[in-house]
Amino acid sequence: EFHEYKNQFNNLFETIKKYDPTFNEDDYKMMYKIQDKENGVGLIQFVYYISEKIRTNKVYTITFDEYKVTNIYLGGVRKENIDNVNKVDMGSIKTKISNFEENKAVIVKSKIENFYKKTPILNIDNSLSKLNLSDNIIDFEEYYRYDFNTNKLSYIVDITEEIENNIDMRTSIIEI
Repeated sequence: EFHEYKNQFNNLFETIKKYDPTFNEDDYKMMYKIQDKENGVGLIQFVYYISEKIRTNKVYTITFDEYKVTNIYLGGVRKENIDNVNKVDMGSIKTKISNFEENKAVIVKSKIENFYKKTPILNIDNSLSKLNLSDNIIDFEEYYRYDFNTNKLSYIVDITEEIENNIDMRTSIIEI
């Protein structure tokens, strides 16, 4: 869990805050990849979330070599759209998500081809159930994503499936 290691990243957070005073580490989720463990080469990404539920395209990427920071950059949001981060209409987003989730099973069945054998079943938390998946579906991840460049909210399903003895990943996007 990222919050267990939060104190180890304080210098990094302070550096980001020099360029982005609105940066609050509690609004981000961390992902990392070590490409060369022996030489300490890899990257860390801090992905901005709205209300802990909606992933956005505002991402800070930190590259490192010999486990020392080599570069920090903001990606995903074009410079001319950075002000959109502070102009999000949460009321509108919550309404869109609520309206979508009322019909989620039917929409997913109609929009995502060969995902389920029949209409999907939703879990108590309104997430998709793994019951009735098509036989070739191995796993999936679902999430909401907000794009600050277009101000559009999408529902994303990343699907892992087996096709002719090969593992394949596909992403299905439903704009809401």
